[in-house]
Amino acid sequence: MNILFVSDSADSGGAENQMLEEIFILSGYIQICLITKKEPQANTILLLKNHSVIFLGTIDDDITLINKIDTFKFTFIHAHNIWDDKLLLFIKKINLPIVMTVHDYRILCPTGWKVQPNMVTECLQKNFNYCTTSICFENMYTVNTNASKSWFEKQYWLKKNVNGWAIVNNHLLNRMKEEGFENLHSVPYPMKKYPNYENRPRKFCIGYAGLLSEHKGIIRLISTIKSLSKINNNIEFIIIGEGNMAGYLKEELSSFNNIIYKGILSLSEIYSFFSICSVIYLPSKWQENFNLIGRYSRLIGTPILVPETGGFMQRLNCGISEFYNPLKTNNDAIQLYEMLKKVNKLNSGSENDRIDEINQSNVSNFLIKISLLYASIGFKNIIKK
Repeated sequence: MNILFVSDSADSGGAENQMLEEIFILSGYIQICLITKKEPQANTILLLKNHSVIFLGTIDDDITLINKIDTFKFTFIHAHNIWDDKLLLFIKKINLPIVMTVHDYRILCPTGWKVQPNMVTECLQKNFNYCTTSICFENMYTVNTNASKSWFEKQYWLKKNVNGWAIVNNHLLNRMKEEGFENLHSVPYPMKKYPNYENRPRKFCIGYAGLLSEHKGIIRLISTIKSLSKINNNIEFIIIGEGNMAGYLKEELSSFNNIIYKGILSLSEIYSFFSICSVIYLPSKWQENFNLIGRYSRLIGTPILVPETGGFMQRLNCGISEFYNPLKTNNDAIQLYEMLKKVNKLNSGSENDRIDEINQSNVSNFLIKISLLYASIGFKNIIKK
């Protein structure tokens, strides 16, 4: 049996990293091939080769790809977050069963944000036409009627043609169930190696790691840094990441000398970053399905301040997380400062968090759950030596 993985990309983001981790684990049991829309970077191609994963190519040459697919006689497609029009068109040409791993809330919302429950209710009642005239919250954007119609068509096709779904957080799983999706499986993101636990006092240093973009809360991060620096100019901030708002962020904060920019770091460098920071602050504006930074913080023992939304609530509620509502505390710097001080006093996170994260992400647990998903669409005993 061979499995064909299909994804928009295999580089850069947390979702892509998690897909690769799954592929590398599964490649020890079955032949895995990968097709993407974007050409992977050279180091990613090398990683795939080292794990005996065959990269078939990009969808630009779909005739050649379809011939290759016929040669490999794939059992089914395992798609990851397929929303791109070209990818969907390509998959429609292949007559194979489909399972899909969902990495964000686009499956439920045309904009992928879906934050305020009352607005979500409005959207559901009005078939998402609400998105064409109104916004969910500050700095949110509307979508035009054509975009809304296109989203409905994609969701309808996926709901009808995807045979099984892999979802990492129960909040998203339950919302999909409410909206009529079937054969939903809770499948954790696996992790083979874990960083060391750090249990030692840290100075008051606030860290952010992630994409520097609006949906990750960068405007709120800028406002927070400005406000907190006025309250306590001894607070240090470390910012890791790149994105379309990197230049704007640096320009807005150019007059502050308490900020360190690190850009994109390797995994080992990110672990070192966690051992320096006393608090990780993630002001994300959209519903996070799963957050790798949250996982790393739990494993290493760095306290974290996160919103009361999405997957954060499921995974980050075991001792070190201090929830806040991003819609209520946005302009209240003093309240946020008190929260950060409270989290900072923890010095380190609970070892129970580490144990909980390891139990969720260990390879054995992943293999059990993914096997159940594959069996549910008729393919049993795939994961065996």
